[in-house]
Amino acid sequence: MTERKRAEAAVRRSEEELRQVIETIPAMVWTALPDGHVEFINRRWQEFTGLTLDETLGWNWTIAPFHPDDVERYMAKWNRSLATGLPFEAEMRIRRAADGEYRWLHESAVPLRDEYGNVQKWYGTVTDIEERKRAEEALQQAQAELAHVTRVTTIGVLTSSIAHEVNQPLGAAVTNAHAALRWLAVQPPNIDEVRDALGRIVRDGQRAGEIFGRIHTGTPRKPGQNFRPTKR
Repeated sequence: MTERKRAEAAVRRSEEELRQVIETIPAMVWTALPDGHVEFINRRWQEFTGLTLDETLGWNWTIAPFHPDDVERYMAKWNRSLATGLPFEAEMRIRRAADGEYRWLHESAVPLRDEYGNVQKWYGTVTDIEERKRAEEALQQAQAELAHVTRVTTIGVLTSSIAHEVNQPLGAAVTNAHAALRWLAVQPPNIDEVRDALGRIVRDGQRAGEIFGRIHTGTPRKPGQNFRPTKR
């Protein structure tokens, strides 16, 4: 009798220590029957949601203040796990009783099976991931801003390159036009020089047109294909 009492006392101490651990760990812990009927949930869930134990056990936990946009998706996943016996995992927002703030939570559960593979019980945890979500959103925003800056910088470099390339034949055409005017102003006008200058203007204009056409079609410039102004 003494040994049995000692063994029973040791079991009770172990059970009490386990319960203290479950109540103390920084997560909401629960267990449920194979059909999803919750039979235990620790105090952290009650403190977070403001629901009493009686308001949580069974299927009463569904009255928890879920975000309206998350309820249908969450329940679909949970019902699918109950029907298939596959592990459950979901992210959802639940309003915290202390301040009324919706916070992102991550929930996961796995089934305990007997030797025949039948689900005997579900064990699950719920953890607050609000800070992680905020960090992810901040990272995504920073990446989007960086991508925008990269696009703007690329456009600026491309615009500068196009302007430089187009300005060369246009500048040459202007120079040849001035030369043609000078040859026309002499007495008598040097028609041959004027004709040559006008020919160079035509070639410079054609060159500028080729550049615009290549830009329009996206054809890259061949290596070493630089503009060479025509002789003035």
